[in-house]
Amino acid sequence: MKSTLVWDWPIRMMHWLMVLLFTGLIITGKSDADYMQYHFYMGYGLSAVIIARILYGFFGSHYALFGQFVKGLKEILSYAKDFLFSRPKKYIGHNPLGGLMVVALLLALTVQWATGLFNSDDIFWFGSF
Repeated sequence: MKSTLVWDWPIRMMHWLMVLLFTGLIITGKSDADYMQYHFYMGYGLSAVIIARILYGFFGSHYALFGQFVKGLKEILSYAKDFLFSRPKKYIGHNPLGGLMVVALLLALTVQWATGLFNSDDIFWFGSF
């Protein structure tokens, strides 16, 4: 059996950094203690990782490229129909619904960190802009 490296080390590193930073952001944002400085640093870190992932999606390895797994609406709907009837086509890497999920996740996280840049409590903490 031949093995294929689908997600290389930069992708794995970015995935786990997103998980750790987002978890840290939730903990520091919801905490009653004064962890806002750490919250800011983790927000900057998450924004850097997401920007790096987007760039790697255009200039990275084969399976990391958006063009490899982000499909058109027709193929997404066709895959969803086949999935519902238990006969989906096999894909190496993300299937069309998975590719759609990647785009949705990157957009949601980008909106989250971008709105944090403009956030303020009007007393002590102000976003970067």
